[in-house]
Amino acid sequence: GTYEHDKTSVSDTLLGIGATYNLGSNIVYDGVHEGHSLPSPGSSFQEETSLSYEIGIRSNGGSKFYYDIAYFNTSFEDMLIYP
Repeated sequence: GTYEHDKTSVSDTLLGIGATYNLGSNIVYDGVHEGHSLPSPGSSFQEETSLSYEIGIRSNGGSKFYYDIAYFNTSFEDMLIYP
């Protein structure tokens, strides 16, 4: 991302990719997504970053019973924790 010291504008780009796979009566999906939490203007802190992974399976609507089961995992870097 970019940060301009004399202005209050911030520009940031986040990336992510996902895919789905049709397995007949089920759909398997997965994805990887990037996240940022930008520091306030004038702050000496680095931006907080994260990387999230997901994988799941859901019904394809072939019966009266619908389900969606997912696993998510997020890893943080430079996370600020206030006491």
